[in-house]
Amino acid sequence: MKHYSKILNAEKSSKIFRERADCYAALNKIDNAINDYTSAISIELDNPVYYCERAELYIKKSNYKAALEDCNDALEINSNCSIAFLLKGISLAELGDIYSGINNISSCININKWCARAYYHRAVLKEQISKKDAKLDYWQAAHIGYSDALQRYRKLENIK
Repeated sequence: MKHYSKILNAEKSSKIFRERADCYAALNKIDNAINDYTSAISIELDNPVYYCERAELYIKKSNYKAALEDCNDALEINSNCSIAFLLKGISLAELGDIYSGINNISSCININKWCARAYYHRAVLKEQISKKDAKLDYWQAAHIGYSDALQRYRKLENIK
């Protein structure tokens, strides 16, 4: 961290703020990571990745409204940002709008059909409505390589 701080004292760089934010996040210092992403965004307003990464941190803190705002900002910059749709869907579902959550996660999958995490999270939401509908998404997530999905799929295996 000292290395990053020393560099940032000499030159404010969005990339260095991002790298330090990633380190803070790995150390579970979420507030510090959010602050560094905020600094990165203030330097580079048009980078949807920074908004998505900060949204991910807001979700970890259960601040779904802030995450939703960041996802919307990312989608304004890049309307095909698949991760923004995924995180928006997760946030909407956590705020009580399961159907909009599913629709946004489906948009993520339409953009990136190999996003195992999206299939998994859509399955979790679908399971609240219909276990049968969730089964295929769990299978797809497991097939792509999302390890938790296989166990969930097996629990639903006998549902027709």
